[in-house]
Amino acid sequence: MRKIITICLSALALSSTACGNYSITNQSDSPRVVLAAVEPPQQKNEDDESQAFKNQVEFERTYTPIVQSELKRLFPPSSPTESPFKAYGVMYLDTKDKDMNNMKFVFLLDQPESPLVKELEKSLKAKMGKHVEFRPSKHNQKKLKEVQDGITKLLEKKELVGGWGVGIDTIKEKVRVSAYIDESLQKEIIKKYGFDLVDIEIHNTYIDIKGYVIDKKDNEILVVNPEKQKTNDSGHSYQANWYSNAPSDIDIGNIVEVTVVNGAKISMYQYPDRDEALEVKVLQSSQLSEKQQTEFESVRKALESEIK
Repeated sequence: MRKIITICLSALALSSTACGNYSITNQSDSPRVVLAAVEPPQQKNEDDESQAFKNQVEFERTYTPIVQSELKRLFPPSSPTESPFKAYGVMYLDTKDKDMNNMKFVFLLDQPESPLVKELEKSLKAKMGKHVEFRPSKHNQKKLKEVQDGITKLLEKKELVGGWGVGIDTIKEKVRVSAYIDESLQKEIIKKYGFDLVDIEIHNTYIDIKGYVIDKKDNEILVVNPEKQKTNDSGHSYQANWYSNAPSDIDIGNIVEVTVVNGAKISMYQYPDRDEALEVKVLQSSQLSEKQQTEFESVRKALESEIK
C-alpha cells in the first residue's frame, strides 16, 4: 500500500527568463507613432514568475531571521527538532500578492490571549509592520491533527488504488485528502468530519500504456510498448512497466491497455518502472500474427538486454 503525506504551506513559482518591453518612437514633426513590442504570453508569464520568485527570496532574506529570532527568544526549543510555538498556533508565508511590499507572515493563533503570544505580536509588528499578521485560527491545530489521523486510519483500512495523501492545508485551515476514492467513501468522510474541516481532491485516471505482456508473476504483469521512444533521458528504448493488481487471466503475449491512477508511483528511478493497475483491458488475446510475433520477440530481447 502506498501513502504520500502532503502538507501545503505556500505556493512558489520557480522560473527564470528576462526580456523587457521596448518601444520605437517616430521623431519627425508628424504625429508621433509608438510601436510597442508585444511579448509572447508564455515569455511574459515566465518573466513575471521569475520576478515574483526574486521578490519572495528577497522578502524571506529580510524578514525570516527576524521571525526566527523572536520565536527562539519567546519559545525556546529544548532540541533542534522541537517547535514549542506549535502549542500556540501555526504560521505561514503569504505570497499570493507577488509584490514584495504586500507579502507577509501570517500567524494563526490557537491561544490568542496568551501573554507570550501577545508579546510576540507586539515585537514583530514593531519590527515588521504590515509584513506580519496575527489572527485567531478557525480550527486549532490539535483538532486538525485529530481529523488528519482519523481519516488516515480510515483510508489505511481501504484497498485504495494509486498513491494517496492526507495532510493539513495551513492556509485554508482544513485537512486535505488527495486520493482516488468512490462517492460512498467521500460521503462517509464528509458526514463524519464536515465540509468545514475537509477538502477532498479526487485523483484522475489515464491510460498509461498499450503493449505486449512479456512476463507475469503472482498478480503482476510486465507490459512493454512496442513503439520505440523518441525522447528518453533514461537511455532505454521502450516504455516498460510492471503493474500490480492485474487480473489472473492475463497471459504472456496478450496485447493490453493499462489504466492507472494519477499520483506517486510505487517506485521511481528504476527500469522497468512499477505502478498499480486500476484496470487492465485485453485488446487481443488470440494468437499473434507472424508480424506481431516477430515484434513481440524483438521487444522482449531488447528489454532483456537493457535490464541486465
